[in-house]
Amino acid sequence: PEAYFKIYLHLEMPPAWCRKNPDELIRLDNGGDSLSNAPGKHRQASYASELWRTRMGIALKDAVRILQESPFADRIPYLRLCYANCGEWNHWGYHEKAFVDYSLPMQKAFGAWLKKKYGTNEALQKAWGRADANFLSENLVPARDVRLKGGDFLRLGGTETRSAVDYYTFFQEYAAETILCFAKIVKDASNRRLAVGAYYGYYFGHYGSNPYHFQDSGHYGVGKILPSPDIDFIGGPYQY
Repeated sequence: PEAYFKIYLHLEMPPAWCRKNPDELIRLDNGGDSLSNAPGKHRQASYASELWRTRMGIALKDAVRILQESPFADRIPYLRLCYANCGEWNHWGYHEKAFVDYSLPMQKAFGAWLKKKYGTNEALQKAWGRADANFLSENLVPARDVRLKGGDFLRLGGTETRSAVDYYTFFQEYAAETILCFAKIVKDASNRRLAVGAYYGYYFGHYGSNPYHFQDSGHYGVGKILPSPDIDFIGGPYQY
């Protein structure tokens, strides 16, 4: 009678959906077509996939409704939203020794962010030292050789590393905003009754995991997470 249930909701899509929607899935730079920690080892939806957000948003609303209608509703204090490697919002690719995400949805999302920052294609081209760059390009996410320039932490190097600096800045914000997008859905669907949390904010444990799991993890947008009224806690295992 004193039991409480902690609900962990994983936002991965089933293999059938992944096979049907290949353009919505992350793309690894090494051409790999599987993820060791994903259901059925299938590549999963890009953080930037609007279709994934829509479909998973519907699933979340349904899940909250079912939980609220259950006889255990008053015994469920919170939901923890889980995605990517081990459900911990560590971006995919670490175990595959791959950089991500080169999908078209992510290229478009990065392009929209760049437009807000630079305003004109000419300003972007000057900052990046790339005459072919524009906000609608499908090759904006920096390639492996660019990401590895300028040192593991600071990415020093002016125009040579500016695209990597921009991408990592963008992706930290975007990963946090993705969590908050789903957190708000749960909050609204539960009439703000349920507490909502996520694994997030692993700083020091990723420093030694270059090159695939440091800035690429997406865990450095804590400044966006903390002030949000839609998420109540973050955390995770202490360093392994």
